Amino acid sequence: MLPRSKLARSRLLFLKINRAEKHIEDLELASQAFIKSRPYDIRPEINPDTHERSYHLVDAREIPDEIVSICGDAIHNLRSALDHLAYQLVLVSGNIPDKRTCFPIADSAEEYTSPSFRRKIKGMRQDVINAIDAVHPYKGGNDLLWRLNQLDIIDKHRLLLAIESIHTAYSATPSERDEIFKIWSRSHPGEPLPNIDGILVTPKNIRILHAGDILRTIPESEVEQNMKFQLDIAFNEPPIIDTKSIVTTLHEMKKLVAKIIIEFSSILD
Repeated sequence: MLPRSKLARSRLLFLKINRAEKHIEDLELASQAFIKSRPYDIRPEINPDTHERSYHLVDAREIPDEIVSICGDAIHNLRSALDHLAYQLVLVSGNIPDKRTCFPIADSAEEYTSPSFRRKIKGMRQDVINAIDAVHPYKGGNDLLWRLNQLDIIDKHRLLLAIESIHTAYSATPSERDEIFKIWSRSHPGEPLPNIDGILVTPKNIRILHAGDILRTIPESEVEQNMKFQLDIAFNEPPIIDTKSIVTTLHEMKKLVAKIIIEFSSILD
């Protein structure tokens, strides 16, 4: 194995991404274990007047601090990888980074182009700056990158991110399955119908859940045994990001950061 001083710069940057990936894997396992522990108490109630059944979230345990902490660690490693990239981009430009050097992610396009903000990329060659500009690292340009930056700021200053449960799917009723069959038949004429027993459908509005919420209400004629409800763990940081799965979002952020570093690898190495 080559000494680190001989390794390609982009490979060194991927050490941070690989660490973030390990955190995301741990986060996924911890989230699955929490959900499998049945932390939610869902009970049906029948309305004799309307002949409907409502499914109430009677109780829900708090998301464990371990999950929130792992999430913050993954975010910080991804953001750090970008800052290390900025540091290396100054070096390959033949200059010395200073304490303001970092990968620029702004709250708006106007802030991004302001002279004070551009100090973050001082010392980089113009072709390097042009390449960073092409990433559009600001709100309204690359929102996923902006969210990564904002979540990292929150995690550094407030200790724990706000993470809550969301309701992502429930068992399809007989009438919903009939509609799925109709749509399938129109788009796949002559093909055999697939087996969709136990299929889940997504609610129209995904929201942060609280004890006492009604997950769904259906006519008694639509009720079947073993009605299932699928829940997930999501960010609850409006207006930055909310009702988005933490695991899915972090996978998307990891892919984005890796893509940026790969695009700069020809400049670095």
